[in-house]
Amino acid sequence: ELCTTELIYPTISDYRADWPEQHNIAFRKHVWEKLKYPEYCYRSEDTWFKTKAREERFKFRLAKDSIIYFRPRKNLREVFKNRYLWTKSDVENDIEVTGTSKKALESIQTLTWNLLCFLMLIFVFSFISRVGAVILAPFLLKNMFKLYKKDKSISKTIYKNLIAYTEMLARSFGFVAGKIAKRKNVS
Repeated sequence: ELCTTELIYPTISDYRADWPEQHNIAFRKHVWEKLKYPEYCYRSEDTWFKTKAREERFKFRLAKDSIIYFRPRKNLREVFKNRYLWTKSDVENDIEVTGTSKKALESIQTLTWNLLCFLMLIFVFSFISRVGAVILAPFLLKNMFKLYKKDKSISKTIYKNLIAYTEMLARSFGFVAGKIAKRKNVS
């Protein structure tokens, strides 16, 4: 949970007054009544609501002294399910404000590149030279250890990489599932 919080959720300095985060958002009754809750959204409703509020020129305010209690996803299964459903809902409901498609495509690209690097490392280790693989490993695995510089902890680095790859995989699957569902709804 600690690694999930550090990796995924923003700190108070990351919050923007013009685009509030989901965990601390409240609306006045007249805003709620004017915009109407999007019943068809099984996820992404907060992003949809904020987007519509901005389009209607409602103002946002940031309460920096507010106290928010929120429990992050407690395991990789929950992280995967949440990100998958969120991305799928964003795609199905045309909620692109958060850059859903761009993030999903970047995730697919990163996963593909890292898989190719890993396979290349195995190939070099198995068929060419074990020494060559050891020399090549830091260059091919550098993305995995970017987080280590910040945390200085191997276990945190491993956990954060597991979370990051779980999110990328979920985002990729959610993107494809959302496109398929959207195509079925259009036909």
